[in-house]
Amino acid sequence: MEYTRLPEDDRHGDEDHPPSEDQPLLRGDLVPEDFTPPKSFQRKVEGFSIFFLVLVVLGSSVQLPATTQVLEKIICETLHPDVLLKMGDKTGDICKSADVQGKLAKLLGWMAALECIPS
Repeated sequence: MEYTRLPEDDRHGDEDHPPSEDQPLLRGDLVPEDFTPPKSFQRKVEGFSIFFLVLVVLGSSVQLPATTQVLEKIICETLHPDVLLKMGDKTGDICKSADVQGKLAKLLGWMAALECIPS
């Protein structure tokens, strides 16, 4: 396929006028300056954006209690190795003690602070 240069295509410059940094990469007549998408398209984009945002928030809120329970179990088994717990065990009142909850709160605080740092 051979590229044929159109007379109005001056984005690459020529021998007399080399290209400069200020020249646009595309011709300006491809999209009119006053172009706005139709209202129906704008509504669809807004709807999908809101749906995606709600989906992300819902997903993170579902994950948080399970993560907290796993961390609480790990801290409890570390501080109280004589207690053997199963996941979902409601008899683990020892895990609700101040020492376990204090370490859990510190860990969750550090996790929240580190999540604010961009990767």
